Amino acid sequence: GSPNESGWQVNKRAMYEPSAVMVCSQKKACVVVTLCFFAITGVALIVALTKSGCPEAQYTGEPLPGMMSDSTGPPPATPPTATNGVEFPWHDVRLPFHIRPLLYTIELHPNLTTRFVKGTIIMKITCIEETTSIIIHGKDLNISSYSLHNKYDQPIHVTSFLIYPHHEQMYFEVDATLKRGSNYTLRMTYDTLLKETLEGFYLSSYKDQNDEIRTIATTHFEPTSARSAFPCFDEPNMKAKFQLSIVREPQHFTLSNMPLQTTTLQDNSDL
Repeated sequence: GSPNESGWQVNKRAMYEPSAVMVCSQKKACVVVTLCFFAITGVALIVALTKSGCPEAQYTGEPLPGMMSDSTGPPPATPPTATNGVEFPWHDVRLPFHIRPLLYTIELHPNLTTRFVKGTIIMKITCIEETTSIIIHGKDLNISSYSLHNKYDQPIHVTSFLIYPHHEQMYFEVDATLKRGSNYTLRMTYDTLLKETLEGFYLSSYKDQNDEIRTIATTHFEPTSARSAFPCFDEPNMKAKFQLSIVREPQHFTLSNMPLQTTTLQDNSDL
């Protein structure tokens, strides 16, 4: 039939030439627009009813280790509590950004027989924003001493030291404002144990060429296990340089992914 019988006034030029325009009657155009409007409205109503009828699945079990709370939801029933029963001032599983590390000088003294490890760490840190607190990571570390000094090596009094094991964090409150752009030194001594796990500084073994078992202390720090070996800012956006010393017995040896700088003999009666 002709184009008029179908209700469309179609021009062959309009169909095959890109510059031409296809035309239809005003009545048909109104019908098409109306049908499109009702179709879109219907789809929107179906989506809305589906969302209201199917609530979003949520985790309702016990809190998982390191799980961050939803900042838009209701506050937890009880605030985070430090090991001494005091409220831990920092609630986030991530560290704040007002303090950043520059250099770690670490000494580790492992005993492969007793599995006891003594550690000393000196952190060079810098202040990004003024603050009266320092928050770092630490896991299963027994802290025996700590001190904070300014760039002139003058002591800054630490008024409060708290540990929150759930987030593996340590909190230092000081009685002076740490100034933006200034550097400080945080010194700590601690001890821990070589565990038979695959994280931090841990105990392992291998068989030598004579099929004899050899015990070793080795490391695995990724993704968040450096805090098991020494106190630190254990997050990927807080990288820093390291200087590491290992105290060992003469019959043992140390392997590292960096070249050896010096070896010093000392009295090993307490090893």
